[in-house]
Amino acid sequence: MPRLRIVLADHYAGFIDIARDLLSGHCDVVAAVADGPSLVASVDRLRPDLIVTDLSMPGFNGLEAIRRLRARQVTAKAMILTLHADPVLVRDALYVGAQGYVLKQNADKELLRAVRCVSRGLTYITSLPRGTM
Repeated sequence: MPRLRIVLADHYAGFIDIARDLLSGHCDVVAAVADGPSLVASVDRLRPDLIVTDLSMPGFNGLEAIRRLRARQVTAKAMILTLHADPVLVRDALYVGAQGYVLKQNADKELLRAVRCVSRGLTYITSLPRGTM
């Protein structure tokens, strides 16, 4: 079975490295970018299987990037990897077409599981801290 091809997007290069390390034995990270416009351009050019994006990025955010890609009929699965434990943002992510939402503080335990889930067409939502719902 071919390895899953992923584009990572995060404005913080250190977190790109962490995510790449967590996924490297199981997936191929074909691009890592730091802003919304670069994410859209990379996905258009590389046609990955999955997009893993932060919410907060220069240019435009991860939600807007996913919205733009869905409007162009891009079929790559998409998930959010973020610091924001806000149920409204989870809802917004699902509304624009993301299939997963993982908190960065849970990435070491959940990122690979979420990627596998989303790549099979399932939805993965991280556990949000008490008091956020």
